[in-house]
Amino acid sequence: RICPYCFQFLVPDNHRVRLKPKMRVTPQIERILKREAKNHKLNMKQTKILKKYRDSRSVLLVTCNSCNKTTRHYGKSRDFLAAVTHHSGTPAIKSGLKTPDRKIPSANKMTPASCSRTGSKGKSPSSLPRTYVPGQATTSSFSKTPRNSKFHFSKLKWMLNLEEKEKSQKADLKTFLTLL
Repeated sequence: RICPYCFQFLVPDNHRVRLKPKMRVTPQIERILKREAKNHKLNMKQTKILKKYRDSRSVLLVTCNSCNKTTRHYGKSRDFLAAVTHHSGTPAIKSGLKTPDRKIPSANKMTPASCSRTGSKGKSPSSLPRTYVPGQATTSSFSKTPRNSKFHFSKLKWMLNLEEKEKSQKADLKTFLTLL
């Protein structure tokens, strides 16, 4: 190898080599990985941490002693290594240390809470028509995604107008019956 700054040959006496390891699995990352394996929804912060963990890679730092400059040589990311080992043509040795292979079957068995209802009879919530029932609690119908939170105010306004219309219709019915 040659130093890219001073073009000296890097022989064992004139350079230092250090390895900066990739991000380790912290308890927080472990929890996020378990949540993802169970098909739970991750928030933006958790997704960012998981992406940073998956894209992390080892860095080989080579410092030239003559010019005292450091060159970085990046390794492969976890995603790349997982894809290579998962899709390689040669058979891999089965070991108990491969956590993704163990977690995938359990993830397929888990069903989301919205699909496990017994009274739904195969109808998804998106195929059912939306109807308003005055005595029904409406807080469960609102999702907490950023897209739906934008329309929260307008939905509340619409529901308030609907209630006012129902009250006015009841009053009209009372006046109609009293007139008879």
